[in-house]
Amino acid sequence: MARSGAGPTGITVQPSLFDMFYEEFLAQFMSAADPNEVSQEFMKLKTDIERADFIMRLPFIRDFEIKNKAGIKCIEKAVRYREEGNKLFQSDQCTQAILFYNKSISYCPHPSYDQFQQGIEQEQEKVKEVQFADDIKDKDKNKRIPSKYESLSLSYGNRSAALRKLNQYEDCLRDIARAAKFGYPKANIYKLWERKGKCYEGLKRYDLAAKCYRQALQCVKESNLGEREKASKTGEIQGLLKQLRNTVTASSIASQDEEEEEHPDIKPAEASAPERPGRKAPPKKPSPTATNAQAQAQASNHMQKAASQVSISHISTTGSIRPDMEIPELTYGPNPRLPSASIAIDLHFSPERGRYFVATQDLGPGDVILREEPYAAVLESVFRVNHCAHCLRKTPTPIPCYECATGSELDGLPQCGVRHPLLSGAKPVSWPTASPCS
Repeated sequence: MARSGAGPTGITVQPSLFDMFYEEFLAQFMSAADPNEVSQEFMKLKTDIERADFIMRLPFIRDFEIKNKAGIKCIEKAVRYREEGNKLFQSDQCTQAILFYNKSISYCPHPSYDQFQQGIEQEQEKVKEVQFADDIKDKDKNKRIPSKYESLSLSYGNRSAALRKLNQYEDCLRDIARAAKFGYPKANIYKLWERKGKCYEGLKRYDLAAKCYRQALQCVKESNLGEREKASKTGEIQGLLKQLRNTVTASSIASQDEEEEEHPDIKPAEASAPERPGRKAPPKKPSPTATNAQAQAQASNHMQKAASQVSISHISTTGSIRPDMEIPELTYGPNPRLPSASIAIDLHFSPERGRYFVATQDLGPGDVILREEPYAAVLESVFRVNHCAHCLRKTPTPIPCYECATGSELDGLPQCGVRHPLLSGAKPVSWPTASPCS
């Protein structure tokens, strides 16, 4: 059994989680039952089925609970990891910064599943935008009460900034929504609006981008910035709006030019033909000045198409949700004796070879003859910071566990939050089907 302490090389060896669990189990077993009596009864049993049934019937085994939990939430570690991520972000190492933000998010205190689900229901009913801790009426504006989960919101917000720099707009929009939902400081909420506008602009959702920029301008007025900083930030966001108008105008002119090339107003033969009495004159091609004015009008209308209200805490679904891994069907159908195998193979046995498969018909390249889900699958600790524990795929934005910090899952281990949306109503578990991790 591995124990903590200095090894022969002077390197400290930490006990594994299983060793810690097993040691605690033995300690509780020795104190709760008579080991000699249990051992004597156990030795009388002859088959493994009898032994397993005997063990599972022991009251202590049935009611066993791990008391010393490992990997608990820690606000100090969360802040430390976020600060390390900030240093990497400032040096333009965004990919590495995201890994530290992931760790920070996993260590941040998190609301329970029921609390989180209740917040989702309130948002769906359009009760109010996100609730900020500093919405509390207080005569002294300088005394801002921080949100209980402000550290979590800051880590999500910082991760969204790194994702936007990497042009991962969909993931950035989701993190912006999470940052707002968990109580991002209202004095800095203009940063989220501006970032959200840039994401929509990158996705060519110009109407929503314009709306977000205008919301950012309004939030700058309500921020704690000094007058000089407010004026500077206001000018910066107005510049983004102006740039957005120019982009939409250029896009409208380009689309009009393409339409004119595909469907010209005047054919060459008609252009040189003399006018005759009773013949209608061909339509005149609009001048470039008129075209620009029309394009600008269309751009203005396009930027006004956004709904009157845009929620900062709305989880974006602007893109299609990536499907889970497709499991191929068994070629020729399932085998009635072996549901996981194709009917094109059968199981045989011989004393010399043991069990083996035999093809019952000719098989072609690409035929699927075996398909079975794993009984259990666990990520190694080195992959938990950026892999999904459900589909095992790499994801830059894993969702954290509510209770522990050893992985992330909103149910036990890291999840994508995209292929397996955690708003699906699944209870927390080792993935939507078990129980909170101990």
